[in-house]
Amino acid sequence: MTLHQSDEKMRSEAEFTGGTYQLLAKGNKCRLLDGRRTEGYIGEVDEASGMFRWHITKYEDAGKYWDMPFGSIKSYQFELDSQQISDAFAEQYEIIEKSFDHQLSIPKDKQLFKHHEPIILKAKA
Repeated sequence: MTLHQSDEKMRSEAEFTGGTYQLLAKGNKCRLLDGRRTEGYIGEVDEASGMFRWHITKYEDAGKYWDMPFGSIKSYQFELDSQQISDAFAEQYEIIEKSFDHQLSIPKDKQLFKHHEPIILKAKA
């Protein structure tokens, strides 16, 4: 018995195109570029957070969803007849994605670290 479901009659790569910002449109059917090409569709697209909701429609997680950053659209394949948004919207989504793409650095407070280090070490042990 396998842990994950699969499809031996998976659709051909030729029936899909690579994910781009132009394809980030609600309702578009797509599949994740994982080994078994998990199928789903694009739900809500939230410009404020730079995230879209991907609804899973196949395998053991059918009915669940993932909230994904706009830039991860490149990790999906879309059906060839998918709806495309305007170039202006696509450019805006790319700008939004880049605005969230920066390294976060939180400086260590030496006093707090001295207090918490024993607790951290105990938890690790």
